[in-house]
Amino acid sequence: MGGGTARRGRAPDPAVDEAIRTAVLGLLAERGADMTFDEVAARAGVGRATVFRRFPTKRDLILSAMASQSTGLIRPPATGTLRGDLEALAAIAMEIFGDPARSGLVRGVVAEAARDPAFAELFRSLLERRTAIFAEVLGRHVATGELPPETDPLIVADLLSGMLALRLMSHRALPGPAERARIIDLLVAGLTGARAPETRLPETQAPGARAADTREPDAQAPEDAPGPDRWQDRGMERTLHLTGDPEADTLLAEEPLALMIGMLLDQQIAMEVAFAGPKKIADRLGTLDAADIAARDPEELAEAFAQTPAVHRFPASMAKRVQALCAALVADYGGRAEAVWTTGSPDGRELLRRLKALPGYGDQKARIFLALLGKQMGVRPDGWRKAAGPYGEEDARRSIADVVDEQTLTEVREFKKAAKAAAKKKG
Repeated sequence: MGGGTARRGRAPDPAVDEAIRTAVLGLLAERGADMTFDEVAARAGVGRATVFRRFPTKRDLILSAMASQSTGLIRPPATGTLRGDLEALAAIAMEIFGDPARSGLVRGVVAEAARDPAFAELFRSLLERRTAIFAEVLGRHVATGELPPETDPLIVADLLSGMLALRLMSHRALPGPAERARIIDLLVAGLTGARAPETRLPETQAPGARAADTREPDAQAPEDAPGPDRWQDRGMERTLHLTGDPEADTLLAEEPLALMIGMLLDQQIAMEVAFAGPKKIADRLGTLDAADIAARDPEELAEAFAQTPAVHRFPASMAKRVQALCAALVADYGGRAEAVWTTGSPDGRELLRRLKALPGYGDQKARIFLALLGKQMGVRPDGWRKAAGPYGEEDARRSIADVVDEQTLTEVREFKKAAKAAAKKKG
């Protein structure tokens, strides 16, 4: 019959193509190129065959998705002043690098470019578009005589976006307003020959130092509080039943870093196995401390993850992700996982943004963890249910956030199984 020919002749559905690209970009942001066709199909809400017909290989999938991320729609700023234009360019770069999804994409494409010529060519084309924007902006100031004719837009582009990319790849905090102003001062001085204002940058926090608590006075822990204010609802009894192992569950309930690592591990393996992982890590390392894990030799850490029973199905790659997460916590939160939700009393939307900025935490994972914090740990900032989306619904059975006993674990498994089957049928 002619079914196959008709299928090939049918015009592609742009909505399906966009859903697939969005799924790939989300997975790439969360964990790099480590994804399967089934995972892409499930997240896109289509069948595996639908994905495979469009993209025969995973390489084709990722290249197509990355090629859709273009700077072509960015309009070169025209503020009328050199400083204003540089500030606008810096703002554009900060928007790109500061977005959790885009920052994950940058890390992913850079990693692939190091070993695949096709990705390297794609990366070069993205850089060329960026340089063209700088050339147009700086060219106007060369034409007015404000800048010398030999001004090289490539150097200026590399100085600005290269510094931000280095921060991103090393999981360091992006410049705040004061530091950005100083950077612009130095760029203007270097380009025009003027003397840069003698301003001091604020002192930065030393690696491993505890983050300052910036909450309002009435949110500070009372002096007689039993230990640090790691959660928020002191009167809430926290007895977790996520793993089937009382000791592993106790560690999750008492140590925020353990819960955060468990959520990171929750992919491509059973939920209860993922959340039992932090106990294995603590037993093998003798501690569960972000600064300690961040400073460990990567090979040593990978060996600890690979010991039988392994922490994860992919011990080496997950060891890297856990170490990156801990490094980010040290750099941005003084090594304290709980500081993500206690520093500055964030609302639900801000807490979601902070979680999505963590290495390995994409949109879905961040929303599930936010729901877990709210439903079972008493961390309930204003708007947390809305920020968590469907995972925050009170009677949901969608994720680990809803597991409180063996029955709910079974119900969550059944929901996931049904959702996966529906996605395949839809495709």
